[in-house]
Amino acid sequence: MFSKFLGELLFLVLIILVCSRFLYIGRLQFDPLSVLAVLIWPTSLLLIFAYGFSTVSGIISIIAFFVMLWNLRSFIRFRQNLAFDHYSLWFIGTSILNILICVFLAIVLIINHPVPQKFRKNHIIKETVTYTGNFSDGFKKSYVPFRKRNAILTRYYYHKEEIEPVPQELIDKVEEQKIFKKKDDIKDSEKAEGSQVATVIRSSAETEEVPVEVTEEDTSRKIILFLPSKSALPGNYVPLFKELTKAGFTVYTAEFYTKDIRWFNSILDWRIFRSHALQYKKIFNVEKFPFDSKTEYYEKELTQLLNFISPVREDTIYMVGDQDCAEALQNVHNNNFALIDAWYDISAISAYSTPGFGFIEQEDPLLAKKFGLSRDESNIYAASVSTILLNELEFNGQLNSFTLQQRENKYGKDENNYEGFSADTTGTLEIEAPELELE
Repeated sequence: MFSKFLGELLFLVLIILVCSRFLYIGRLQFDPLSVLAVLIWPTSLLLIFAYGFSTVSGIISIIAFFVMLWNLRSFIRFRQNLAFDHYSLWFIGTSILNILICVFLAIVLIINHPVPQKFRKNHIIKETVTYTGNFSDGFKKSYVPFRKRNAILTRYYYHKEEIEPVPQELIDKVEEQKIFKKKDDIKDSEKAEGSQVATVIRSSAETEEVPVEVTEEDTSRKIILFLPSKSALPGNYVPLFKELTKAGFTVYTAEFYTKDIRWFNSILDWRIFRSHALQYKKIFNVEKFPFDSKTEYYEKELTQLLNFISPVREDTIYMVGDQDCAEALQNVHNNNFALIDAWYDISAISAYSTPGFGFIEQEDPLLAKKFGLSRDESNIYAASVSTILLNELEFNGQLNSFTLQQRENKYGKDENNYEGFSADTTGTLEIEAPELELE
């Protein structure tokens, strides 16, 4: 979201530069900036295609369109190598109006800009894989640039490169071969010595085989599958993902745009419009758009998200959603009881103040003002939600493990035997037992 803010700010600066040229381009001169005025509008559309439509990007695109129209005459004169003699009062007036609007928008954006997440500084890796296909015929990875993307899978995980210390055995070998010289000669041959030491260490490491022990901890994964609300982009949950990755989890989230799941049956189902349109529906027409009635849609997306990661029994897998998909979470969990350890709906956490919209205090402070919230740079809300969420998931996971053990004791490890067992991850557990006849 921070990169989107930078893109919007860049276009505002370009519009101001173009509209203010009557101040610094004198009479009887060529007007090369008229070319930029014509190109601003089509390039502003690229911002919408890259990050999706929003109120600010829409306003910028409209201003850029009128700036292009008002500068067509200047562009034609420049193409014909004609110098201009003066700017009309109408042109100067409209340019000043555009400058004032853009300056106002720039100030609003700067005051309410998203908090930069700094993945590299926090040792967090973000990876994205795109797929084509649909839920009926299946999905396959897409390697062709600019091809329509029907599914976007994003993975967040913590990775900190640690420099391993040189084994003492190799150091002893270096000393035995007298690679290190006397202290008086070190300054003169420091560069040569470094290359010799590296050569000896590398050759020694290549000749000795070190056995690798694969432990149970190495073969298991700690995974959280997160399905964002349809009225929010996955990027709105990045503050939460950061906290979860620091706790040792790999977070997977996905967006789906397929022909067999359509929310509007119109152009609003396009990727660039859907999130903003659903956000508008949630804010202004909640009673007219029943988000929670789309359980079948959510179940398909959650099941496909689970299939993307190729789960195994040894993995610790938690499934998390936001507000609208609670029923689907429970259904998918019950259908994959042996694979999914627990599920949870973060809208049940009181510290999460904007259910259905993500952590907009950091990612969309301008929208947060509508809910009476201010911009937050401390990440305290996401950290609090993460702590509560992990505690709930661990507790529910223990209940699920107990129930699974009961099933295996009775039916064995056949994953098709689910009869007689159901789990409610709100903290209660139900085990249906056969009636006993008392003598």
